[in-house]
Amino acid sequence: MKELYEFFMVEPSTLPEALRAARQGVQSAQMSIDLIRQTFNLMQKEPLSCMCRDCEAEFNASRPPGAFVVVVPMFPRKGSEGISCIICSDCMDRPDLAERVQDALREIWPGRIENIALHPVRMQ
Repeated sequence: MKELYEFFMVEPSTLPEALRAARQGVQSAQMSIDLIRQTFNLMQKEPLSCMCRDCEAEFNASRPPGAFVVVVPMFPRKGSEGISCIICSDCMDRPDLAERVQDALREIWPGRIENIALHPVRMQ
């Protein structure tokens, strides 16, 4: 049985709310925070590229992204996986951002992206 995934954008201003939800036991928030931490740790080691597909921005620990996009299971179960990527502040407001990220994720996470509920919730 394939999993259904959700797409969220977490900005620095909404990170405290996501952390609070994770502490309250909301599974999607817990998974999102774990993915954001992993992505940030990767940025400490090497520059990461923006996932909007046509932006040349690179990020590292001294140049953080404008937002983190996380794709997590809607109904997580044991062994469920999610993925996180970074978006620059210029690309955050793109009307086609969800589709561009989805296209990029198809390349790095084949076979799963068709099951994403495309309702990018911008937690503000």
